[in-house]
Amino acid sequence: CMLTLLKPVFAGGNIDAGEANKAAKSHMGAGADLGERGLSVLGDAAAGGSVETFALVRPAKSNGFCGVYIYLDEVGMLKRLAPNARAAGIAASCGFDSAQFFGDVFISRTQTLPSPMRNVDFTIADMDSSAPWLTRAATENYDYGLGMREVKDAIEEHRPPPTTAGVDKDGEGEGFTWAQTEEDLEVKVKVPAGTKSKDVKVAVKAQEICITVPNRESLTIKLHARVQASESTWSISKDTLCVMVDKQEEGLWDGIH
Repeated sequence: CMLTLLKPVFAGGNIDAGEANKAAKSHMGAGADLGERGLSVLGDAAAGGSVETFALVRPAKSNGFCGVYIYLDEVGMLKRLAPNARAAGIAASCGFDSAQFFGDVFISRTQTLPSPMRNVDFTIADMDSSAPWLTRAATENYDYGLGMREVKDAIEEHRPPPTTAGVDKDGEGEGFTWAQTEEDLEVKVKVPAGTKSKDVKVAVKAQEICITVPNRESLTIKLHARVQASESTWSISKDTLCVMVDKQEEGLWDGIH
């Protein structure tokens, strides 16, 4: 298991208290403070090695049920490790333009079908920008997002309606449409046909989404409550920019604007 194999590789290093408390405030609010106990827990995680995975491509029929994953130091940012521009570039090629990585990372391929699930070869050639898996990645991730949306919509369709009066599940704003579940929010913005991800700037903050498209006024969307900005993703397909964010606290919102 890669998670077990890489723990010793990421073990060691010191947690920066200022960076850790800054991250806590970003996720839990301005009054958050980890305190000595919280910092001690993070220190133990750093000392023992804490591995996180980031799915560049999930297993699907279109890729022979082979997923490609980045394995990273879960507390690399809190150790103040150097940003990994190469890993961020690979993630951007897969449609994850806002993903950030700190320190060394490892990339592995996992095949889920036919069983048993197992690691398979990922070669130097697979790192080339023309590698088949990488040229398909952004489209496959977009299709995965649509599939998840359909699943959530089906669940919502069979779920009893909320009892709170005046709560809308989705709607339209000035220049965008949005939809939500209790756990996440999806915002869609129409863009000129042919717009590339490199031409667009998306900044997700704790309670705000800012979108800049060439030859248009910047769009700022105020959110009803806080979201997990670091977990946000966005992609472009044809003439639509789609931003997905996870809510910090579950629940349906009255709206966004």
